[in-house]
Amino acid sequence: MLALFGIGCFFVVGLLVAVRLLELWWRTRQLPEFLVALALLGMGPLGACVFGAGYLLFRDTSLMSFFHATGLAIQGIGFSAAACFAWRVFRPNDKWAVVLTVVISLGLLGDGFGMFVLPVSPGEFVLRNHLSMNLKILALGWGALESLRYWRISSKRAAIGFADPLVSASFLMWGIALVSGTLALLSLYAAIVLIGPEAHMSPPSQLLTSCFGVVAAAAVYLSFLPPRAYRRRIEARASAAGG
Repeated sequence: MLALFGIGCFFVVGLLVAVRLLELWWRTRQLPEFLVALALLGMGPLGACVFGAGYLLFRDTSLMSFFHATGLAIQGIGFSAAACFAWRVFRPNDKWAVVLTVVISLGLLGDGFGMFVLPVSPGEFVLRNHLSMNLKILALGWGALESLRYWRISSKRAAIGFADPLVSASFLMWGIALVSGTLALLSLYAAIVLIGPEAHMSPPSQLLTSCFGVVAAAAVYLSFLPPRAYRRRIEARASAAGG
């Protein structure tokens, strides 16, 4: 239950940001907005709600496996969208980024849809689950590194007036959100490998997950829905640096 607070914060913020970005995408038809919205929905509320519905409403029935597989497939789409965002925004001309995105996407989607053919109970952790967890960590970790790298570049440009300081700060916040997600997955995976499949339910693991969820929620909010006071602070700091 400890993890529910942090995860709930991330789900609520992710849903609000995703709706706002989908509205923006509907007007502009720009791919980055759509990819971030898809990533937040798939990794967050949509995938988890489908997964949870099967466990809560259809536990110990054949429908639970169907909802489990559908939820994993939706989560796979979300993580794949995060990888696509890193490729299209930060590495659009690099062939290795294309290959990495394809590998992550096919691996995660294969895991989700493979559940329809070879179901695995929620408490069971097989080789396919290890591959899926590593690909999810790779997707978020890669996105975090690229976003923070671009923030360093854009912050230097913003200091001399050649970039928008608020956009630069958004890359920093998005990078922090992805770092938090990466660390959350790493802590869960380490607990599962070292202790067992049910280790993610232990109080220390849930507390870590909750903390990472709160940090990710705050960073996503500041990145895409920055309040007026935050915007003024970033602009004032940029003006002071420029002066």
